[in-house]
Amino acid sequence: MIDKKLLQQPATKQDIARLRSGTKQDIARLRSGTRKDITTLRSETKQNITELQKEINIFKNEMLERFDGLAKLIKDQIEDFQLHNMTHRREQEQLDNHEERINHLEKTAPGQTGI
Repeated sequence: MIDKKLLQQPATKQDIARLRSGTKQDIARLRSGTRKDITTLRSETKQNITELQKEINIFKNEMLERFDGLAKLIKDQIEDFQLHNMTHRREQEQLDNHEERINHLEKTAPGQTGI
């Protein structure tokens, strides 16, 4: 601890030289620490970026798989719809043929019931 009496006296050249030397050492330590901190931060940032890129790739692959699944479902639904339409057309043609035959039978045998 510095004596209070010494603090009230003007600074000497030695005091200024000691202060300057101490300040230079403090600045050198801070610079060194800052450089190490920056290097550490750079390294941590690179690691974080690499990890994020891996997570993004995993997420992207999962999403692409889900899209593929949805695309397959849509394709299957379209095929089912097309099959349904073809079946419906065929059955509609049969119904039309039956109606024609019934109409023809009704015209040829008026007043006769088939029951």
